[in-house]
Amino acid sequence: MTNITSSSDAWETVTIGDIVSFEYGKALQKEKRDQSGNIPVYGSNGIVGFHSKALVTEPCLIVGRKGTAGEVHISTGPCWPIDTTYYVVPPKDINLRFLYYQLKFKNLSLLDRSTAIPGLNRNDAYAVEVAIPSTDEQEIIVSRIESLFSQLDAATAALKRVQANLKRYKASVLKAACEGQLVPTEAELARKEGRSYESGAELLERILKERRRRWEEEQRAKGKDPVKMKYPEPARPDTEELPELPEGWVWATVEQITENFDGKRIPLKASDRNSIQGKYPYYGASGIIDYINDFIFDGSFLLIAEDGANLLSRSTPIAFQAHGKFWVNNHAHCLRTIVSPLGYLETYINSLSNQSNVL
Repeated sequence: MTNITSSSDAWETVTIGDIVSFEYGKALQKEKRDQSGNIPVYGSNGIVGFHSKALVTEPCLIVGRKGTAGEVHISTGPCWPIDTTYYVVPPKDINLRFLYYQLKFKNLSLLDRSTAIPGLNRNDAYAVEVAIPSTDEQEIIVSRIESLFSQLDAATAALKRVQANLKRYKASVLKAACEGQLVPTEAELARKEGRSYESGAELLERILKERRRRWEEEQRAKGKDPVKMKYPEPARPDTEELPELPEGWVWATVEQITENFDGKRIPLKASDRNSIQGKYPYYGASGIIDYINDFIFDGSFLLIAEDGANLLSRSTPIAFQAHGKFWVNNHAHCLRTIVSPLGYLETYINSLSNQSNVL
């Protein structure tokens, strides 16, 4: 191996093979490990167990040979690298942690040439060039890297706390809005202004009348007499364990206040969508996933909904509005409010997004 002197201030470009040797790890089956030991056993993914004896007694790097090929781990004490790995013990003039960061930076996984199980040929790794400064400068660089990484970790932790707080704040705002605590209620304003207002119960009654009227029109359009038919009453809410509402509010079910278009959802394969890409948005559980044209299926045009519909994700209870004409696949419910505006329904459903029993 090339001797790297510590007295030079210049960086020297060498190959990995010039300065270190990748040694093969040794198999150690799980049933043969003494799990009461404290010697870490390394696989290509990192620590996979513990043992009472060490294969390598000094600090070293472990490099994935099979599986997670090229992944680099650092062991600051004795360890046992298994046969899916190489281990690397650097010479005294190469700082262990500096070499670790160098190999991480070189991304040895890109050297994988296998067609089945990912693998790293050490001769390919040996040919990779690295730049090596003096020993003192290696230590300075490692110290600086780890200082910056510590700051980054602290910033990441702080950001996660902020994100969690924002999520809780958003949830509390939505909860307050949907429980009549965010702004003065209509009952309070009407009383203050000396006027009447339409209560939630009156609005619900109006919605239910309109819902029945539309059903009757639909039956007549089919040549049926709705008078002779049993009207499918929408399910009413069970309010026994529900919280008390503000004055003028009333509980209702989604079925009572919306029309459901689920029976007209059209799941199209990606290949079909791509072949007929057009101007109409095609919605899935997370929003628009494509644009398509009128699509003839079983002899009919099935462009299913128009402006004034909510989409409600099936995988997570998150609602969003769709505008204009659109399609929707079977990963989202398609609802349209009968009388009341869409915005409040969307807000209310999203206020429940952390609950698992919405649908």
